[in-house]
Amino acid sequence: MPSAALAPADSRCALHLTALAATICGRCGAFMCGDCSKNNQESMCPKCRPANGFDVTKLARAYRNLVLWFGLQLVVTVGNTVVGKSSPIVAGLAGLVILVTLVALTIYSYRTASALGASVPVLWAVAMFIPCANFITLLVLSSKATAACKERGIAVGFLGPKI
Repeated sequence: MPSAALAPADSRCALHLTALAATICGRCGAFMCGDCSKNNQESMCPKCRPANGFDVTKLARAYRNLVLWFGLQLVVTVGNTVVGKSSPIVAGLAGLVILVTLVALTIYSYRTASALGASVPVLWAVAMFIPCANFITLLVLSSKATAACKERGIAVGFLGPKI
């Protein structure tokens, strides 16, 4: 995790003029308060993070949603395999839920890839519709997102980033 330089005593945040600065942006040199530096976890100010092509908060939210939707799809698929054979109504509802989770997985894989700075995030989303490739895509995207979150001090557990 890149660490930010400490700001001089009595300096003020560039965005929050009433707040004392804690660190200095490693890209533009602006002073940042604790809120802007996310309690000294970010080395770039809020203005520079998007310009650098990476917003860790955006990534963590998209990745967590990706993990949760995948978990829901897995539970529904397994449940449908067990219960769906005996009840066509349950099988129909499970099919509808699986379709909704597929759409959500497509959306959140796009957002996760985009937050990671992928040049063509739509390809990651399209891969969700290809059998077998969708699982491999999820593994690769998850690996990249986990590494990026951990580099920036965000713990990642079983249910994704702990935000």
